[in-house]
Amino acid sequence: REIIAMGSQASTLAEGLLSQQRACRTFDAARSITAVCQAMTPLARSAGRAIACTTQSATLVGDPADLRRIATNLVTNALRHGSGTIVVSLEVVDRVVLTVRDHGTGIPEDLLSSIFTAGVSRGGAGNHGLGMAIVHRLVTESGGEIEAANHGDGGAIFTASWALAS
Repeated sequence: REIIAMGSQASTLAEGLLSQQRACRTFDAARSITAVCQAMTPLARSAGRAIACTTQSATLVGDPADLRRIATNLVTNALRHGSGTIVVSLEVVDRVVLTVRDHGTGIPEDLLSSIFTAGVSRGGAGNHGLGMAIVHRLVTESGGEIEAANHGDGGAIFTASWALAS
């Protein structure tokens, strides 16, 4: 039993060290977002939709796989619940800002304040209310912030931001 416990402790330590190593990497955020847009375009086209993607060069600290997962979940959500063109942008203001917007009916007001809570969903087949909770966790664990809102011209808009890499 002691050997098993020591092996488990060593595994936990190794996972923590690998996680720290991934979290301390700098990477090209624009490349990650462009890759997601390119990968999701065939799915959007098959649904009669389009993805408009614009990026500015931006360096972040963290794991590029996490940023790709964040963007993929946000675009998937827009495909499921929105309509029209999905607009994805990455820009540098005083922070690195990722925005994903659709042109659907928006987020119901009663869900807006809890959209990032696990289990909260508009419902429908295959919706378990985990995608936005995962997005929130990945954004906050990487030192970022995220908010959801309804755009003034219709549709949902998700905005995530991170400090610039120094």
